[in-house]
Amino acid sequence: AASATGYVDDGVFMAYNLQPCFAEFNSLMYFANGNALLKMDGSEAISFVANFLANITDLEVMSISGTAYLFIALGTSNNYWYMVAAETFTESTAVVNDFKYFKLVDATAPTMWGSDGDATIRSTINPLNGGTAWSGQTTIDASYNAITGLFSDSGLLYITKTDMPYYLNTSCTGKSDLAPVL
Repeated sequence: AASATGYVDDGVFMAYNLQPCFAEFNSLMYFANGNALLKMDGSEAISFVANFLANITDLEVMSISGTAYLFIALGTSNNYWYMVAAETFTESTAVVNDFKYFKLVDATAPTMWGSDGDATIRSTINPLNGGTAWSGQTTIDASYNAITGLFSDSGLLYITKTDMPYYLNTSCTGKSDLAPVL
């Protein structure tokens, strides 16, 4: 089933079969349940933050000019949003603004990467409205193997796809020699 409903006393809890996404932001744990953004505080109390028109597909934190932002991906058919610690939200008006996954690569210049298609990624050093434009698309291997996530380690971006993991070399070309036997 796509979802299940469980009743506890007078409350309702919806459980979706979606990829979980969560991020630590402003000393709180934010996470998604379908299209709802929720947070858990230090006492483990969960509270509602916001609803979006589409399911949340990823969350990523990035600091820009000393301000931390939580970026909220809503898939490749909906604009991403971002918020500040006061939980005020802004919808992206960038020319490219539909992403399924985000990942911050903390290199010399921190760079946000996003997956905007089954086999494509883009990057920017400032994804805010009026910031730096997203790069052109970089295609990672064949389009019939979809991207399933973005990860970062030691200043490098790793891309998992349905067939195997990939990484970007220094010229931003997707390489598959990381673990081809997998």
